[in-house]
Order: sequence, then C-alpha cells, then structure tokens
Amino acid sequence: MSPYQYLGAYPFGSYGYGYPDDSSADYSADSMPARDVDPADYVTEVKPARNVQTLDDSSAVGKLQVTEERVGAKNVVRLTWRDEGARASQVALFLADSGRTVLAAETVRSPPFTWAFELQPRTAFAGMTVVLPGGSLVTQYVAVKR
Repeated sequence: MSPYQYLGAYPFGSYGYGYPDDSSADYSADSMPARDVDPADYVTEVKPARNVQTLDDSSAVGKLQVTEERVGAKNVVRLTWRDEGARASQVALFLADSGRTVLAAETVRSPPFTWAFELQPRTAFAGMTVVLPGGSLVTQYVAVKR
C-alpha cells in the first residue's frame, strides 16, 4: 500500500478533519444522581483579617510622598515611600477614586519603593499598603490635590 494513495483525497467515510459525534444523547440524564442541598448544613464563617491597620496618619511607617510631574503630554503622579526601619517586604502603591476604589496599582518588592502612574480623571487618593515582617499590613491614603 502506497503512502501516497490518498494524496489529495480521503477514502469514502474518512474525513481527516472530523471528530466523533459527542452528542449529549449518548449520556443518560440520570447518570449523576441529583441531590437537594439544605443551606442549613453549611456554615460560612467570616474571620477578621489578622494584623491589618488602616491609617490616615503616617506615624506607623512614615509618610507616602506624592509628586505630580509632566512627562511629555501626560500628567504623572509619582509615589515614593522610604523605608526608614520598618523592614517592609513589599509595598503596593496605588491610585484610588473618592470611594477609595483602586484605579491603578503596582507592587514593588524591593527598595526604592517608588512608581509613577498616569494621572486618571477620577483619581482622588494616592495610597500604599506596606507589608511588614510577619505579614502585618499598613495602608495609608493621601488626598491628591487637582
């Protein structure tokens, strides 16, 4: 049998691009037993986050520096935090709206803890979350003056 015998055509009943029929009719409706679930059988326990502090003063970790710059045609906000003994493992720098919903964020894992964001129209706050040794978090917001 020549390997080239079907070159350009497939034999009757063989379609090289086809897949076997995978119809749901091949599976019986009762192949998986249905169970009624009673919500009373389940408990959802909400646990408070451990060691989370949300601060509006900067005494715990120092102050977040916010500077506005013009880069070409864009307004840029540069966020900088100097670790002066807190020994942070990482810092998430972000911009937020008036409801403190994050608009843009970046995590910096080593000093210098700085990042520049393009200023967005809804920006009301700049902020940071500092991860301290042991996993404690400190979050700080600074109002962005426009």
